[in-house]
Amino acid sequence: MVAIEGTESATMALEDIFAKGHFVIPTIQRDYEWRPDSSSKTNQVRVFLEDLWRFHTMSDVDYYFLGTQIVYSNPGSSKFQIMDGQQRLTTITALLSVCKSHLENYRDRLPQGDEFDKVQNFILDEIDKYFWYLKGVKRYPILTPKESSSKTVMAKLRKLHGKAPNSIEAPKEDGKVLPGGKNLLDSATYLHKFLLKKAKSENKKDPYLELMKFVETLSKKVIITFTRTENISMAFQMYISVNGPNAKPLNTFDLYRGLLVQRAYVIKMPNKIEPRVSELNKEMRPIKRMGEPELNRVMTFWLE
Repeated sequence: MVAIEGTESATMALEDIFAKGHFVIPTIQRDYEWRPDSSSKTNQVRVFLEDLWRFHTMSDVDYYFLGTQIVYSNPGSSKFQIMDGQQRLTTITALLSVCKSHLENYRDRLPQGDEFDKVQNFILDEIDKYFWYLKGVKRYPILTPKESSSKTVMAKLRKLHGKAPNSIEAPKEDGKVLPGGKNLLDSATYLHKFLLKKAKSENKKDPYLELMKFVETLSKKVIITFTRTENISMAFQMYISVNGPNAKPLNTFDLYRGLLVQRAYVIKMPNKIEPRVSELNKEMRPIKRMGEPELNRVMTFWLE
């Protein structure tokens, strides 16, 4: 067996993944793209929730394998850049956010007493650990989306305080709704609407207890193969590989910005180059809305 220096891989429970540190979605990645399109057979959010809930209600299966997560980090660092798995990790965070909101709504309707304390302690001990990590006396979000509108929505999802996600206004720029934030908000709204229905269907007497059991299922029985590398070139190769023929193909712009970010780390200038790549992402939005043929035409013109 050949061991690759600076690369390690292990299969672990979701709660152990989130406990590892701070996850950042880098410039190389696409925006959040999952959408709960009810007319589509490939509704990723619906399929994701259905699969997880089906597993939760099965008694003869020990674990649910969610796939792989590939991250890059500097030696000794607990800050991980997600090279693969960001759509799933973002959706899980949104799912836990709506679980928390349903439980907060239930808690706020309870009188002070044992049940109130049980729900409150569960929120603090079993859900908030997925949102924040402590550094000294300050707390920071565990997951930081790449794009500003997704960051805004994610920050608000962590603090719903018992409200539904549709109470959040979709972020706009120049009067236009930004797709990353809107997709995340639509996904959270879908999860909020259907999650409690599933809990009530499974446990009519105490659906909120069922929600807490579901969170425990996510924490301890959903597993991921976590692969970390300290080699940015290896990370980029993994990124290209997992976006191969069975995944949504990378367009010319995806590859171009990926190479820019890779080179930035090789020459040790990520702090200077990544903000410029972010600006480029923003400037390319109108062209990307025109469709991939126009995007490739523009990229061909640039690169020639």
